[in-house]
Amino acid sequence: LAQMLGLGDAEPHRAKHRTADAGLGGIGRLVVIRHESGRLAFPVDEVVRTHRYYADELKAVPATIAKATSKYTKGMLAWRDRMVGCLDEQLIVQTLNRSVA
Repeated sequence: LAQMLGLGDAEPHRAKHRTADAGLGGIGRLVVIRHESGRLAFPVDEVVRTHRYYADELKAVPATIAKATSKYTKGMLAWRDRMVGCLDEQLIVQTLNRSVA
């Protein structure tokens, strides 16, 4: 997922979590998502929580950020006194489905 989102090499961060997850055999974390096409699982470095939002809370991605960020960002949301990117789940699922086909 990190590579798909253009986040670069996440390996140093992942190695830190392998150590922290030693009680789990160093497996790390998987996120499982359910979509109309079925279920997909992919490794992640961390999960803070899921967050439900109303469509009108989604703000446009600023032009300066849009040029530098992944095509998978569909908007920005206010969360914990900061703005965070909201990913386009349909595009991510389509891309992940193609990668495992």
